[in-house]
Amino acid sequence: MVHVSNQSQQPKVWINGQYMPASREADGKWYVEVDGKLVEVDPNDLFGVNSHWEELDASFEERKEFHKGWKNHWLALQGLAGDAYNAAIGAYKTASQKYAEVTQGLSFSELTGSKKKEAQQYMTEMSAAGSQKRRAVSDSIFYGRLAVDEAFAMQDYSNLQAVAFKMSQA
Repeated sequence: MVHVSNQSQQPKVWINGQYMPASREADGKWYVEVDGKLVEVDPNDLFGVNSHWEELDASFEERKEFHKGWKNHWLALQGLAGDAYNAAIGAYKTASQKYAEVTQGLSFSELTGSKKKEAQQYMTEMSAAGSQKRRAVSDSIFYGRLAVDEAFAMQDYSNLQAVAFKMSQA
């Protein structure tokens, strides 16, 4: 589908969810390059949204649905990161309690034999849980930011859609 806007110095054509520059060729006709091929553009389209409003509106809705799908994907991954965080907190608490039971208030250096070996195992588990917790926080922030980016993209398309609708009414 092809729609055109003349909001900048060079007319632009709306193709598959984005604007592309249109140019007048030697034959006097207007064209846009799509996948390496020149596609002729109706010159009446070069000065705003015309009778193709329904297709343009559908295109905006399609782009918003595309970004909504990705937003939901990133939010699901953020939820998994939250679950990993909670699991890491639980693992740390369990290992910490067992470490406290083994050491019974003694410092690690005061332990000997099997008690020292068992305490070392729980320290390793606490360290691993701490690493998992930090990774889960990082993942949660990362996926949350990607979801926000998709929400902004959806809003951008909503704004473009509103402008295009106003232009179609002019």
